[in-house]
Amino acid sequence: MGTQSLKAAKKRSFAKMRKIAIINPPLYFSEGIPHSLDVSVPPLGILYLASYINEYSSDLDAMIIDVTETQFSLQQIMERIKELDPFVIGITSMTAQLQGAVELAAHLKKQPGFKSKIFLGGPHISGDPDFINRHRDIFDYAITGESEKTFLDSLTRLLKGEEIPI
Repeated sequence: MGTQSLKAAKKRSFAKMRKIAIINPPLYFSEGIPHSLDVSVPPLGILYLASYINEYSSDLDAMIIDVTETQFSLQQIMERIKELDPFVIGITSMTAQLQGAVELAAHLKKQPGFKSKIFLGGPHISGDPDFINRHRDIFDYAITGESEKTFLDSLTRLLKGEEIPI
């Protein structure tokens, strides 16, 4: 094990870490079943985002739920979210996925006892930052532009109980 790996292993105590679920939604859901197009291209943006959080935070553990790959139904996503009990859920969305992102966030928010904060990120919100104001009932925050540092900074502020500027 190299020096860098030893440092990372020492700083990450998984039992104390807060979980972050980052979700790549389908285009839309029909009766709870996801409908997606091409899955041959991995969602590099959220993979970079999760690896950045895991590298630079000793308090957070980011994981990916790629619905376009797993084809999880809304029920299966909810079961996975209950297992993970994430502090925050991040949902990415290109414009084509916007309906799936909205349906997913609305479904999560309706669940009894749901307490995670939901962030929306990705190309659509970067091009239409006012979208969050029109959907404040299901999304708590939005991250625009290059999100690695901004998202981690926002998560750190939430952990400390600080406000995040809207």
